[in-house]
Amino acid sequence: MSQTFGETIREARVAMGISYRNMGKDLGVQHVVIFEVERGARMPFKRIDRLKAVSDRLSLNIEDLVVKSLVGRGLMPLLALGGETLIRHLQDGLAE
Repeated sequence: MSQTFGETIREARVAMGISYRNMGKDLGVQHVVIFEVERGARMPFKRIDRLKAVSDRLSLNIEDLVVKSLVGRGLMPLLALGGETLIRHLQDGLAE
């Protein structure tokens, strides 16, 4: 079974020895946001710039994170929109 967005983030963050507090600081969010996203108590990040920051900080594949983020928010049908349209929606902060 594939990992959720939160599980993927947690595994990478822990493997790199990054605390909730430092991860939150790096992303410009409170550390509790990281904790809640990892547990699945909060929806994954909605904006592409935030997803990009997570992927860069944790050396994760941005495409995988986008798909996991969409799955986590029940928005998988948006993948059918295609690359440019999907990216535009994510850049606009889809479903914020």
